[in-house]
Amino acid sequence: MVSSDAFYAEDPHFVEYWRARGAAAVEMECATAMALGWLRGFKTGCVLVISNVVGRHDVVDLSARFRDVFLKVVEALDITTQ
Repeated sequence: MVSSDAFYAEDPHFVEYWRARGAAAVEMECATAMALGWLRGFKTGCVLVISNVVGRHDVVDLSARFRDVFLKVVEALDITTQ
């Protein structure tokens, strides 16, 4: 897992660099959330759902699948919408 805020700033070898080091995913928010929680003393957590495969550029509409997955995550975390 790589946490990076440089979504559009990768060089052409970004994918190969992280794949060679065993990374299977890139996300953009968890490191900041964890650092803020550590600094401020509050609990943090992240749930990651894979939306794209690094290095694959085909476009697929996953909106219906994401809805189903997010509903399962909310149910598993017992989050109420009230």
